[in-house]
Amino acid sequence: MPFPYLTEKNIVEIKRGASLRQVEIICLVADVGSISLAAEILGMSAANVCRTCGRFEKHFGFPVFKKKRRGIQLTEEGKAIIEVFADLNRCIEATARRLAGDS
Repeated sequence: MPFPYLTEKNIVEIKRGASLRQVEIICLVADVGSISLAAEILGMSAANVCRTCGRFEKHFGFPVFKKKRRGIQLTEEGKAIIEVFADLNRCIEATARRLAGDS
């Protein structure tokens, strides 16, 4: 695997250890490219969004974002983890559809 932090074991740990709220916040920050805009959309303070991202990075030991003059950008590891989160979100959505009786 090209990212030393993202081994199969780490990906399983991330899927188990990341809260759904962290996944939601990190995905939104990645989508909009801005902590403050993500905070506004979520109805949270930018400081709380920044802390959530920082806790995730500290817990799992790799940076997801790098700060730019205007906004943020995903690191290579961040791009890979967003793919993992996309898989997780697809599973959650499929489960929700099944529980609702849709196929």
